[in-house]
Amino acid sequence: MSDEAKKMAEVAPQTPWEEAVQEEQQCLYEKFGDRDWDCYKCDEEKLLERNLGYAIFGRPDELPESENDFTGYPKEKLTEIRKVSAIIKKHSKDSPECQGSEMLVSTIFVFLNREDQLFPFPVFRIPGCDPKDAKKAGPEKFVDSNCRVYKDWDDFLKSNQLPSGSYCYPRGGVYIGDENDKVILDFGKTPASSFTNTLLSVCDTASSLIMVGGMAVSLTAMFTAVAAPVAAAASAGAIWTGVYGASRSTQTLVDRGRHEQSVGLKDTEARNCWISAASNVLGIASAKGVAYLTKVTQSGEVLGRTGRVMVTALNYGSLAANGLGLFSTFVALCEKHNSEGVTPLEVFQFGSSLLFFSMSAMNTKTASAIIKETQSGIINEFEGSLRSNRHRRMFRRVAKQTQGNDGNSMQGNAKVIRGINHITDKDDFFAGLVRVQKQLSRSGATVSFTDTGLVEINGGLQVHPMDFSEINKAQRQVILDATKKLSERILTRQQFNEELKTLA
Repeated sequence: MSDEAKKMAEVAPQTPWEEAVQEEQQCLYEKFGDRDWDCYKCDEEKLLERNLGYAIFGRPDELPESENDFTGYPKEKLTEIRKVSAIIKKHSKDSPECQGSEMLVSTIFVFLNREDQLFPFPVFRIPGCDPKDAKKAGPEKFVDSNCRVYKDWDDFLKSNQLPSGSYCYPRGGVYIGDENDKVILDFGKTPASSFTNTLLSVCDTASSLIMVGGMAVSLTAMFTAVAAPVAAAASAGAIWTGVYGASRSTQTLVDRGRHEQSVGLKDTEARNCWISAASNVLGIASAKGVAYLTKVTQSGEVLGRTGRVMVTALNYGSLAANGLGLFSTFVALCEKHNSEGVTPLEVFQFGSSLLFFSMSAMNTKTASAIIKETQSGIINEFEGSLRSNRHRRMFRRVAKQTQGNDGNSMQGNAKVIRGINHITDKDDFFAGLVRVQKQLSRSGATVSFTDTGLVEINGGLQVHPMDFSEINKAQRQVILDATKKLSERILTRQQFNEELKTLA
């Protein structure tokens, strides 16, 4: 820093919280700054625990007695204290400075500014070893009360999980003084205040709002029809939410592993991240599977047995995983609501489980059932779009004859859907059929849809209904009789063709 900058810093006005925090840090410097380390023998673990407890929780809540292992802290707090103590003990054992018989630790405090109030957070400095040679001393590490281990002070400044805001800390993570014996401090913004973390928090909130919309559509779809564009938008939103949720949970697990926090299922946060990642992946796969199944069904095809089994398994797997995630995150939210406070990520994880659980509950049926429901919806919608009752009656008759021996099954309905998908003008199509309806009935003719937008008469001749209706009645009868004889094998195909040539 230049001399001019130093002079400006000296005369720079201080806010009330900066003055207050300097007084607090000066007191701590005078208390801790006269030594590099506090040294504990291996048989002084109880003393270490009491000192850690005082730094983390303040004065003991109870008198030291056997129930609190003579620390003065209740079971819940003692559990947290021992987690930090175990990390310090582990790293002391591995450090060449401790020689395996001592535990070295130094306590510093960072102070967070929240509405001009000071909130202290303890950080424990511990010896490190050279990453390339464990027998040599290396950069000192830092441990916070959440049992996060930082490889050095810069890592702490970049990766700590303190709430958003300004904070004050001893320079370099060590209490040292200047020539006037005044503690040297730095001020900064916590990582939660950075643009990246702010953006992630906004994305968590935005995703939660998207999930609310998705759940509303899912619940509405249980009781009434939902417009296709709305359903498509809700499905796309759910898939985006699933991808984002799985990425966020994975990122959290990677960060925990990098800072030596537990990533096992016994830890609540890690467990919820694992469940969230798995349930989001299953939710996406289930949604994609149902979407593909629906698309295939709408085209008039039937997904094979293996595909149907996979979609069914994904539906039930997503329901189970998201049900478990819903329960686990709900319990965690209730616990944190009463103590620490809830983060946007935790709300998002709960919401994503709720969204995919509701979607899975809506789709909790076999793939075959989904196919039949989709087919029924397509056929009923088409019938309802016809302009008159006569057209609708004719449609039902032709649809039944198209289904043939398959009846009202997946395969039979698929034939009908393939046929109506290729009808270009349904009014013209069924108007032609209605014109010849009586003659078809008297002749006992079978009329079915084809994949080319035509009808097939008695399985022998494909023709457009309007073209057929424009042929004179006598010639139509010749065709009906000839096609029936062909279907009954009275005529061969060659004889049938010869008979039709006479009409031409």
